[in-house]
Amino acid sequence: ISYEIPLALVHKSGIDPSKGEIGRILHRIKTFMDYQKEEPKVDAITAIERLGYEKSRRNIFLYSKSTDWNEAVEDPEGFGAQMGDRILSRISIALFFLLPFFTLMVSLLYIRRKHNYTENLVFVFHEQTVFFLLLLIFLIANRIVPSNAIYFIFILTFMVHLFLAMRKFYAQGRIKTFIKYLILNFAFIILAIFGGVIV
Repeated sequence: ISYEIPLALVHKSGIDPSKGEIGRILHRIKTFMDYQKEEPKVDAITAIERLGYEKSRRNIFLYSKSTDWNEAVEDPEGFGAQMGDRILSRISIALFFLLPFFTLMVSLLYIRRKHNYTENLVFVFHEQTVFFLLLLIFLIANRIVPSNAIYFIFILTFMVHLFLAMRKFYAQGRIKTFIKYLILNFAFIILAIFGGVIV
């Protein structure tokens, strides 16, 4: 007679087939993914109860993400495109809320200039507006004529505009502006990644 012990009993007993904390988390994720594939309409809390896990925020989060992970395994290309759209929309929201922090970095870089924080904030808002207007134009162009070169042209156009705007607004030489331009772009990328992860 072959008898399979229900997963709920295994988890309630506290015995986990995997060793170590990472192994237990990976095993839990795999269990959630398998259950979600078998029972796609069951909500996270019910599924966690049935599997015998604790109803913690961590488990609810992991179970809710199992849908995404199953999609990623079944259709990597479609999921990648969908994820790209999600990330782009969320990074733009995150950047909007992180602009005051970015402005603080700009203010620190130009601390010896006559501009105050508010003027730097206005400059950053203008640049952000130009960024999103250019992005909109190039996204429309990409819908009409699909090409990866359009994104390269978009980035190049914005980078040139940003350099010229910094040089004109802060009235500094090419070398000083270029060094500060590199520092600000690096800070901007870090903030975008950080904001995207948070959102």
